Amino acid sequence: MKNTDKIIKIAKDIGYAFIVTQTDGLMGRPMRMAEITEEGKAYFYTVYETNKVDEMERNPDVLVLFADTSGQDYISAQGKASISFDNDKIDEFWSVANNAFFTEGKKTKGLCLIEVSMTHVEAWDTTKNMLQIAWDISFSMRDGHQANLGEQISADFH
Repeated sequence: MKNTDKIIKIAKDIGYAFIVTQTDGLMGRPMRMAEITEEGKAYFYTVYETNKVDEMERNPDVLVLFADTSGQDYISAQGKASISFDNDKIDEFWSVANNAFFTEGKKTKGLCLIEVSMTHVEAWDTTKNMLQIAWDISFSMRDGHQANLGEQISADFH
């Protein structure tokens, strides 16, 4: 399996991410991912009249962070954000779960998609459970070797 495929699978399995935008500093917001494509485009629903959209339009460079602490899977993705009002994509990616965030559904005023075109991605993936990780860490401390906590992978999307 290619690194890009692994990263997409991990992101889909996690489903939620923090999107970090640039303000006078940095600001991260938790977002439910609507979709991720093979080309490394991640989509998130939002309403246009928000600070995060203003920040992305001023500076489209964003960081998208996924974390599954129970499965010990993590992704850090650099990307460029843009705003899409593409009704076909809004319809295609919509799920009933979005009604929890947008009470008027797809008719919510200003509903749009944040499209993040990922450029460079780092991911950490482990198939070990917490007990195995603790066991490996304790033996590495005792024996002086580096703990094997999983696989670190990287990929570039273009």
